[in-house]
Amino acid sequence: MYNRRMKKIIVLFLIGILSFSGVVRAEVETTENKAFMSPEEVREYMKYMDEPEEVQRAREAIFNGENKIVEQIDVSEYKDYFIDKKYSPNQKFRDADFYSNGMYNLWYSFGIYLWYYEGNLIYISKRYYIKKWKKTSYIDYFYNVNGNLKYIDCELSENNSAYVFDENKNYLYRWYKLKCYDTQNRLILKNRPYIPYK
Repeated sequence: MYNRRMKKIIVLFLIGILSFSGVVRAEVETTENKAFMSPEEVREYMKYMDEPEEVQRAREAIFNGENKIVEQIDVSEYKDYFIDKKYSPNQKFRDADFYSNGMYNLWYSFGIYLWYYEGNLIYISKRYYIKKWKKTSYIDYFYNVNGNLKYIDCELSENNSAYVFDENKNYLYRWYKLKCYDTQNRLILKNRPYIPYK
């Protein structure tokens, strides 16, 4: 009689422990799901963790900042500008910024620039000033002639640099003053100083 009672008590005790551990396990799993990143998020984090702090700051401002990214725009208002009618292979003095690869840009309206190569429009860029930073810090969104977002750069005024990313958040290169460097710090492009039209 005594042994039977003790066995019943032990069984009930074990059931209680197992039930409690199940509750604790479920709670831990729920907490882990809330507290830790998914495998995809971990891979995303590991991908960028070795980047310099200023690159991470620029990425944060672009992709998690105050301005919502517009992935496509209507380019119909620019249809008359797909060809630069004033283009000349030997153009030297003009209200434009020229680059060592033959690309140049023209001012269209406040914060909007048209980018050309050999007289053909390749990009439309739209500028957004970062309100919480100095006014000279800004983000430029680059769209191709079909209106699709291709590149985004963030200029940090305090270090005279602009950090360029593609639409998939990949860091591509950095502008420092008038020179552009890839992720291996190799010089890949130069910007000729602005020369006003004469």
